[in-house]
Amino acid sequence: MRILILKENHLIRELFFQVLSSQGYGVLTAEDVPAGLERLKTGTFDLVIIGDGSGDLQGVNLARRIRRIAPATRIALVAGQGGGDFYGLLPTDRVDLLIHKPIDMTWVVNRIAEFLTESAQK
Repeated sequence: MRILILKENHLIRELFFQVLSSQGYGVLTAEDVPAGLERLKTGTFDLVIIGDGSGDLQGVNLARRIRRIAPATRIALVAGQGGGDFYGLLPTDRVDLLIHKPIDMTWVVNRIAEFLTESAQK
């Protein structure tokens, strides 16, 4: 399973990289979102992890761009406390997994494992 991390925050990006790599996932990161989108265009990923910030290259706007580039790729969004409910959106806006801050990495690892196993069985 391949995971791409498009989080601009270096510490969170590194945390996800270390933890998910240690679980045996093929994890790639990008220094910034434009570089990550280029990686997405040239590779195949099962999951992309993004942030919930505002602007063209974050949150739902970024999910839309990812859906245009790689429609079958699943998207996990890391959202701050009180982050919106992103599940009821249009298919082009859809976020498949919502990860709330503060981040519980045990929950994240378990949920991603379940999530990717479900995806592989479909």
